[in-house]
Amino acid sequence: MLALAESPTYDPNSPGDADAEDLGNRAISSVFEPGSTGKLFTIAAAIEEGTVTPESQYDVPYEKYFEGERIKDSHSHPDQRLTLAGVLKNSSNVGTVQISETLTPEVRHDYLLAFGLGEKTGVEAPGESAGIVHPASDWTGRTRYTTSFGQGYSVNALQMVSAVGTFANDGVRVQPSLISGVKEADGSVRPLGEPESTRVVSSETAATMQALMDNAVDDETSSAAVSGYAVGGKTGTAQVPDGTYTASFIGFAPADDPEIVIGVFLFGLNTFISGSTAAAPAFSELTTFALQNQGIAPTGVPARQLENEW
Repeated sequence: MLALAESPTYDPNSPGDADAEDLGNRAISSVFEPGSTGKLFTIAAAIEEGTVTPESQYDVPYEKYFEGERIKDSHSHPDQRLTLAGVLKNSSNVGTVQISETLTPEVRHDYLLAFGLGEKTGVEAPGESAGIVHPASDWTGRTRYTTSFGQGYSVNALQMVSAVGTFANDGVRVQPSLISGVKEADGSVRPLGEPESTRVVSSETAATMQALMDNAVDDETSSAAVSGYAVGGKTGTAQVPDGTYTASFIGFAPADDPEIVIGVFLFGLNTFISGSTAAAPAFSELTTFALQNQGIAPTGVPARQLENEW
């Protein structure tokens, strides 16, 4: 981990002067439903299991009933004819449920666990919550469908960035770590070794997800765009039990050869604001700085072109 920051926060030298809700670390202690960023795991699972391809075709109305359960998209729209790539680019709940129905709930549940959700990240910082991923046997009624698009389970922010980083890292999820090494008495740094890693999806599926996430972010017009670099990412917005909303954007750059993964999360929004409006501009600024700070070269390989409609 290169950085982890939040605002508002507190002065560690004077914690008594801070508001109680500003103590601690929201990135690991606050749990929330991920919303549309969770669609990435459904789509990746289906691609890995071979039940879909980026070119798979779907008729996507604004709302659709699945076994009597009404599922609708976030905004009204005419009937659409979308490929899987288009479902992700349009962030369609209805389309994502159609994709999820090519898998059993048990398979989708196991992939969520494989991506590191439902357990602590292992970063060993105090106050971390593991989040909640209920057993697939509890995914009854509406939950069977909402879990496909990031509702019905809870996560923390670091879990999500680590999980999405799997796609940027050839399909291998790496345990987040705060310490790269220990400084010895002679001034040298002794590395602590490689962190624990787990292959979640194949290299081929990871490459496909990179292309899909690159396709979902327009490098010219998106508020997440970074000048000179191709960016891949996904927005998310979800309501929390107190009636407020959490908006997010998680992405990586350069999309053709990922080096940096960044997540931006805004808690306590009083109304529905999309992640593209609330979080993506900050992602753009942070990614621009990080790429320059780390000396990462601009994008040089054309992105794979995907069809969004059929």
